Amino acid sequence: MKTKIYITMVMMMGVFAFAKAQTTSTKEKSKTQNNLPADGNLLDQQAQVLGDIFGDLGGMKEMQGIEGYMDLLNKSDINPELKQKLTEQYKLIALSDDPKKKKEMELKLTKMLQKALKEGQEKDALKTKG
Repeated sequence: MKTKIYITMVMMMGVFAFAKAQTTSTKEKSKTQNNLPADGNLLDQQAQVLGDIFGDLGGMKEMQGIEGYMDLLNKSDINPELKQKLTEQYKLIALSDDPKKKKEMELKLTKMLQKALKEGQEKDALKTKG
């Protein structure tokens, strides 16, 4: 259930980011300064859009002041295990922005995939036994 909520939230962030990008004109983009974090990854941009839409414009106190994805994670009340996984994924994405750290990213991604495969196989084994 929490996975469905997370996936829905990520999809909503993507839709809102796309909608916001479509509404700003080319002239406005060239005149305004980019207020995004230094790494400028998409998760931070989407979290900032959510903060703007639901917090500043929507009046939700929980969503106000969100500057990046880590702010969104820290303000959310999700399972600590899921929060840790999302933090690890965010750090991996942040590594992908730096071309010098490509090998480190490959190693971390391989470890994450192996761990996910192992967990999936364990869950499948439990389902067949039960």
